[in-house]
Amino acid sequence: MRKKRSREKQAEEQKSHIRELDGIYRADGRANESSEETEQRHFDDRLRASARRNNASFEVKNQRQATDRLRTLNSRATESNEQRERRIHCNALGNQTRIGAETFDARHYSTFPQIVIVHVAEVHILRCSEILLRHQDYAGSNGKVSPELPTTRTIEEFDGREPSKIERVL
Repeated sequence: MRKKRSREKQAEEQKSHIRELDGIYRADGRANESSEETEQRHFDDRLRASARRNNASFEVKNQRQATDRLRTLNSRATESNEQRERRIHCNALGNQTRIGAETFDARHYSTFPQIVIVHVAEVHILRCSEILLRHQDYAGSNGKVSPELPTTRTIEEFDGREPSKIERVL
């Protein structure tokens, strides 16, 4: 039994020594790496941490969450008023962003911040490669163009001008 404990202790000391040497080698390498390499290393670290957390057991997850809560409580107990106000402000901004993203109505393209509508006569072309016509002959009640409907009317017909054979809407 003593030999087993001695071997375990020796193995643990060896692992500790290897970790220490790895830390020294990594620090030397980091001093010479470019910003792209640093960015890649951080990305890889995040992936490894995510994979480690996904593969963790229920007990390990609960333990990590408990230590995270304790760390949060300890840091909040020692934070200054400025730090507290900044934390509350950042949380409020994040909540506003999340709530704002949930309230966009899919039927109203103009309310989406990611889509820019460019007006060309009566045809509205969206950057997301969809075409929306205001003319009721081609657009449904929701404003979307049905792909099976033929679009034979010209831009001049929308304006009331004499139609030409070259210009077609689609």
